[in-house]
Amino acid sequence: MQYETGEDINKNKLNLKQAIDYISDAWGAIDDEVVINCWKKTGILPAVENEEIIGASEFQDEENLLENDDLDTLLDEFSREDDYSATLTSAMVDFFNNIDQTIATEEALMDQQIVNLVQNENNIVENDQDDSDEEPSEISTQEAYNALKTWLSFFEQQESSDFDMKDIKIFKKYSKIINRILSDSKKQS
Repeated sequence: MQYETGEDINKNKLNLKQAIDYISDAWGAIDDEVVINCWKKTGILPAVENEEIIGASEFQDEENLLENDDLDTLLDEFSREDDYSATLTSAMVDFFNNIDQTIATEEALMDQQIVNLVQNENNIVENDQDDSDEEPSEISTQEAYNALKTWLSFFEQQESSDFDMKDIKIFKKYSKIINRILSDSKKQS
């Protein structure tokens, strides 16, 4: 689809880091209540009252705070041992504090590079518009018949439930029509 419209298909590609960031952002945007409601809707968990859920959530928050306090205490103790430990601890703290920050995955563009990119995109669009003025070539009856036979073979080989065998009747109908047109044209020749 992007090729037909003249769009740059590489423009929308993501690298692994960007994909992970998008997923992380999306997951972070989901409210706890949404997750709770989804689990309720599945019906696989025992029925629990809202008060119990809130209590469990508060308990989990308290546990997380205690774990963070324990981690801070361990880091403080470790950093007091010697200079190397202090340096390592400082680096670890910086790493964990900055872990949610966006990491540049590409070089920042200069103003002139941005202008050049925009101009190149405009040139590509103009060239594509020139190409769209051409009339598509006419497809022969034989080409249509061969393509439809190929499609029917492909359709019949599919095991996916997306391919409903009831739908194949319409394709077979048109295959017969095109075959009849081919036969009639051969008789006239």
